[in-house]
Amino acid sequence: MLQGLKNRQVKAWYAHVEQLPVQETCETILIVSRQLMTACAHGYDINPVGTIQRKV
Repeated sequence: MLQGLKNRQVKAWYAHVEQLPVQETCETILIVSRQLMTACAHGYDINPVGTIQRKV
């Protein structure tokens, strides 16, 4: 799932996940993983601060 993302995008995504309480982490990873797969499949990208945006 994360193979298609650039290194900076993966770092931004993990930085977000690492700030969460432990019990929320697994659930959040599942939710965000689905969002990232859907976004990448529909021409969206993750910007340097970790938010999803339309590819230009």
